[in-house]
Amino acid sequence: MITYKNYVHYNTCDTKEDVMNFFKGDDIYSNREDYEIVVERLVAYKESRLRNYGKNPDKKAYRNIWAHEIIVLLPYEFHDKEKAQEFVKEYMIQINSCYKTNNYLYCFKLFKQGKGMYADIICFTRKYYDRKQINMEIWNQDYYWNPVTKKRCKKDNPNAVLLHKKGDPKLDNKGNVVINEIYVAQVEKKIFKYSNFDINKLTSWLRSIVSDVKLTLLRTVSKLFEVSKKYISCPKRVEDDKYKIARRCLKSSLINEINTELSIRYEHMILGRLTDGESYIDYKGNYHSGYDENIRSFNRLIYKIDKLVNKTDIELIDNTGKKTFIYIGSKQTFADFRKELKKLKEYILYLINEWWEVNIL
Repeated sequence: MITYKNYVHYNTCDTKEDVMNFFKGDDIYSNREDYEIVVERLVAYKESRLRNYGKNPDKKAYRNIWAHEIIVLLPYEFHDKEKAQEFVKEYMIQINSCYKTNNYLYCFKLFKQGKGMYADIICFTRKYYDRKQINMEIWNQDYYWNPVTKKRCKKDNPNAVLLHKKGDPKLDNKGNVVINEIYVAQVEKKIFKYSNFDINKLTSWLRSIVSDVKLTLLRTVSKLFEVSKKYISCPKRVEDDKYKIARRCLKSSLINEINTELSIRYEHMILGRLTDGESYIDYKGNYHSGYDENIRSFNRLIYKIDKLVNKTDIELIDNTGKKTFIYIGSKQTFADFRKELKKLKEYILYLINEWWEVNIL
């Protein structure tokens, strides 16, 4: 399947078997080399803390969730295994920053279906400690006992006796404090949550992250330049002179507008698949390599604009040969400086639009 839309399928692993079956067969990638040990301890901890929610039809259908599974269709730029791994790493970080560290485990497999490549990801929301934690068990709420029924009861029961206060340590049959040695956090991080049991909202959110990751990484993968570094720099800070500061602010505002326009054009090139490497022949019969040609010409445009905004005296010549002069030095009134910047902005936007029509459209 080839598609340029984002496809994400989310599901929960509701049994231990769901988790263990994931690790059978294919090559497994992970943010930890010792993922097998970590999975074993996470599963063992969950198994010791299973809750019996019952099957009352009048109550919400809660269930034990062992892990979360996400299947993502990778954008075509990331079908190489190394780039696919880079994509999954950034995708998990954008889901939640906790996955920047390896204390929160995720593992994934890569598989192809038709002409598409997918990442099948399983992740956990409990923190894993590399060093064993010594934990004293405590009562997390007041514990009232009814000696008549010999059962736990509520506070307002006339026979209620307070046996344990919230925060008191739990004791074993011999009166010793109960100590646990754990590798797994008791509290899960709330990442994959959705209100009113509307899983579509969660899936839409997971799907939207694909585009964000794509735009983030396409500036760093080997076949694209880090063009954001070539965008126009704002003027340096000046001494405490209100007139110079005001001029600097005006010029910085102009440059920020230009950078925004360049960013929009670049992202449209990416999303429109205008840098996909396909060669083409223009209307004059000249051969172009497609991808590299667009990137190189885009960088030349940035270089040209950068030279313009850093000049004081600018001479422009239009297609008819008519000359226009723009002066953005300090030897003029503030009002004149503003007018000159406006002329410069109009000319730069003209350059960008002309480049777009000639090279892209």
